[in-house]
Amino acid sequence: MKKKQLSPADVLIFLAIGCLILVIIVPLVNAVAISFSTQREYLDHPLLLFPSAPTLENYQNLLGDQRIASGFKTSLLIVGLGVPLNLFLTLSLAYGTSRPAFPGKKFILGAILFTMLFNGGILPLYMQMRELKLTNTIWSVVLASGVNVFYFVIARNFFCSIPQALVESAQLDGAGEWRILFSVILPLAKPIVATVALFCIVDRWNEWYNALRSCTNRGKSSIMRE
Repeated sequence: MKKKQLSPADVLIFLAIGCLILVIIVPLVNAVAISFSTQREYLDHPLLLFPSAPTLENYQNLLGDQRIASGFKTSLLIVGLGVPLNLFLTLSLAYGTSRPAFPGKKFILGAILFTMLFNGGILPLYMQMRELKLTNTIWSVVLASGVNVFYFVIARNFFCSIPQALVESAQLDGAGEWRILFSVILPLAKPIVATVALFCIVDRWNEWYNALRSCTNRGKSSIMRE
């Protein structure tokens, strides 16, 4: 059997793939090595691949910091409260605006899509949370992003693809809108429900910006009042 010789193109491809692998692996190895090195060694050698004196002091300091446990607890609380709220508001709004006879549907859709391009900004949201007395509470983070417009659009497009005959047959059997949503639409929309739920979980777990601008100390609040 004759062995296939490598062409110059194959060599270039192997070199390119090898460079990409190094670009991915070297930063990862560097991060792991830094975690086992001392601060002085890291300052002397930022691009560190093998620490000369490995130590677990960094991990001891990290695990001994109470803020880590508090942060995980807060993140879990935000996920537990925020994701069900996101799913309920997003899916119910998507179903309502997907119905042909929904009153004012065009205006509501236009108003919702408008927020994808323009929003009030940080200050109006902070003032609203302050007027509702939600600052420095978990609800200021949970309620600040109840509906994600992008996820709403995805869910609505899926609901619009469901045959209208299924909804009409459920109406003939006497089902109301909520019964149709939970008994007919959502069982058929399990893929999109799972997708939106996954997106919301990731968003809520990585939530920090709303918490940063909603949690203030007394000094910052007095500045905003002035």
